[in-house]
Amino acid sequence: MKEIKFRAWLIEEKKFAEIETINFKDKRITVAPYGLWHDFDKIVLEQFVGLKDKNGKDIYEGDIVKVSYKERRKEWEGKDKWNYWDNIENIVFIYGGFMFHMVVFDTDMYRPMMPMFNNCELNGIEVIGNIHENKGE
Repeated sequence: MKEIKFRAWLIEEKKFAEIETINFKDKRITVAPYGLWHDFDKIVLEQFVGLKDKNGKDIYEGDIVKVSYKERRKEWEGKDKWNYWDNIENIVFIYGGFMFHMVVFDTDMYRPMMPMFNNCELNGIEVIGNIHENKGE
């Protein structure tokens, strides 16, 4: 069964807080250690995507990740050649699923978080920041 968990960015305090409870009906959460209430309009609630990065760190929407790819190309001699590259992307929930998001030439690009597409494979994902704090810089 998929583990479902969230993290909360407290907008005014500019920090993450450990969530104790989520009340979707009243649109608020309680955070540790004192059980203080925070309304949804004062936080950013981000869901765990169900994956860990190459260092074992949980990946959440809002994370900025370095995604390493490898792509197989056929050479003239019929041998496979592998091209490797990295992209800096962030994790978003859009179109009903978690996606990699990056901006290329002022255009939003979204790709499913799939292990393989076309001749291209994910070679590793590393969380390097999040959209609230250091932004991966």
